[in-house]
Amino acid sequence: MTEYIVTERQIMQGVRFALERSISDSKIVDLLMRPIIEEIETILEDDCEEITEEMWSSMYKGWKNEEE
Repeated sequence: MTEYIVTERQIMQGVRFALERSISDSKIVDLLMRPIIEEIETILEDDCEEITEEMWSSMYKGWKNEEE
């Protein structure tokens, strides 16, 4: 299974964009997004590890070392 580091905002924007490509009425998109947002937030809070500043620093150092 491939793992990715993404922000909650990126996920929400991706879902909204996908809906808007198929549904031109923004009111319907907004209506559909409410339960989707709630479900995504629940999944992120319950099943995902939050990235701390220390983790970001560690990953950045690792990426920087790979480039050198």
